[in-house]
Amino acid sequence: MISSVTITVVVEIKPDAWSGYLENLPCLLKRARGFPGLQDIRILEHKGHPNKLLFIEKWDTEADYNAYLSQCAEQDNTAAGIFISPYIVCPITDVWAMDMSGT
Repeated sequence: MISSVTITVVVEIKPDAWSGYLENLPCLLKRARGFPGLQDIRILEHKGHPNKLLFIEKWDTEADYNAYLSQCAEQDNTAAGIFISPYIVCPITDVWAMDMSGT
């Protein structure tokens, strides 16, 4: 039985939108951290491409993650729009089901 899922999202921020994206990021994080099912969220900046970010999110279930995305899309606010234009080029999302590291 899978106890949680890890979601990774790679986003490349448009250079002219970088400052606006950073201004809205705290809103996204606050909203996500308060959503049922989110266990952890980390954001890493790429070493060689500072406008590329990797979101690593741990959710109780994939359904919880999808519910979060649906609610954001329905409310059409800053948190919902942070993964769409005008900020980013194209997000790449993957779902990871099993931690193979043994920890």
